[in-house]
Amino acid sequence: MAMLSFDIRQLESLAVLVNGALAPDDSVWEDGDAVPIGPVHVTGRLSAAGAGRFYWHGRIAGTAVLSCRRCLTATSVPD
Repeated sequence: MAMLSFDIRQLESLAVLVNGALAPDDSVWEDGDAVPIGPVHVTGRLSAAGAGRFYWHGRIAGTAVLSCRRCLTATSVPD
């Protein structure tokens, strides 16, 4: 699945509704990021908020694997 992306020229005239997912192997994730164990679901609205500024209102939900701060073993963390 491809990274969520938008042509910012579209935002000059109207908001964009977002409803998609980022796969665990998507190129958006970088070294050191929390690793999602499944798709990260993204829903909401993206709109222009002035020159070079944007307003996002929505929800990002998924489950990541992080090290437990106490025992340092891998632990699933929802949302």
